[in-house]
Amino acid sequence: MALRDEGAREWVVRAYLDRPWLTQTLRRLERNGLIQRRVLATSPLGVEYSLTHLGESFREPFTRLYDWTVEHSDEVLAAQHEYDARSSGQ
Repeated sequence: MALRDEGAREWVVRAYLDRPWLTQTLRRLERNGLIQRRVLATSPLGVEYSLTHLGESFREPFTRLYDWTVEHSDEVLAAQHEYDARSSGQ
């Protein structure tokens, strides 16, 4: 799930990722200045994340990387299978 300009509710993102990994990743992104965190005064308390100006500047290169990954996923999987076969002695 992508962070959007209007922010992404943590509970929505949590449905897609395991909690400890998500928390760690969001903290790193916030520390690096790519996202900002806002606590919502709701019941229960909510948290919203949004891209900063720096994070927004990463959107285009990330999209290119994602597109490359999708385009070459079959080749990457084939290379992984070949490596795994060599490594396991098959």
